[in-house]
Amino acid sequence: MTSRTERHRQMAEAALRAHMAMTQAHVEGGEPVTSVPTPTGKKVVVYTPQYGENAVDASPLGASDGALRELRMFWKRIPGFGIKEYEIFPSETGWAQVTHWRGTGEDGNEYLGQEVDIVHTDDDLDVTRFEIYSDSKQWMKLVEYANDKPARELPSYSQLLAES
Repeated sequence: MTSRTERHRQMAEAALRAHMAMTQAHVEGGEPVTSVPTPTGKKVVVYTPQYGENAVDASPLGASDGALRELRMFWKRIPGFGIKEYEIFPSETGWAQVTHWRGTGEDGNEYLGQEVDIVHTDDDLDVTRFEIYSDSKQWMKLVEYANDKPARELPSYSQLLAES
């Protein structure tokens, strides 16, 4: 029988690889494939220090439609942008993951972003909480470059994603 800690490592690995596959498909000229999360009937709390807590109906893990919209925003000017490296730290209650995002812009410069996520699961291994920690200034520079506008001229982040 697989331990909870090992199962959490497997869940994290599968989600990260699915996310990376979207960028790979885009780079190879294919259409990125998203997965439809299986509804559990349980809310997932998504937390960021910038925006606080928000309850959503499905886990934000892996190759979701939301993740694809976000990638498409960056791909406008950084075609290969995506997760290039990651580390997973599983535990009995979930896992932490460190993701290193990278891509080369149209201007030939390399653009970088890092993120730390903490994921909590319940007894059924359903994600109950997803915390996202990142350097807002670093990511805003990426958003500004991808959209070719300074932050003060950009709509809200959710509006940007809706347009991508």
